[in-house]
Amino acid sequence: MENIRAIFNSLGEMEAAAAMLREQGVIDIKLQNQAANGGYTLESMQSSLISGIGDDEGASGSECIMEVVVESSRFRQVEDTIARYGGAI
Repeated sequence: MENIRAIFNSLGEMEAAAAMLREQGVIDIKLQNQAANGGYTLESMQSSLISGIGDDEGASGSECIMEVVVESSRFRQVEDTIARYGGAI
């Protein structure tokens, strides 16, 4: 298993990437959005739905961090998906 950490400039892009990664079968995803108001952390497993963060979807000036656990054989696919949605590893 491999751990990947990516930074996104947009919460919306991070959520879209997380949804695609769930469809691809990643093992675990942890999302963090450090907004100016003190931020929050949302942890979700593969089958969970993201909830409670829709109000911040257009937040700017915040750092969005995604941590993904994936099988080694899917590492490259996850990297490509993260890049497609604007994330930097």
